[in-house]
Amino acid sequence: MILANPRQKTLKHINQLIKDIEHNGCIHGIGNPEPLKGN
Repeated sequence: MILANPRQKTLKHINQLIKDIEHNGCIHGIGNPEPLKGN
């Protein structure tokens, strides 16, 4: 059994987020998007 490298898994997830942002914009999509709060 070969275990996945944690960095490789993180990199794959980051790439999925970037592709989703390019396709759906930064307001909708995976990753629990929400507007910034504060001033």
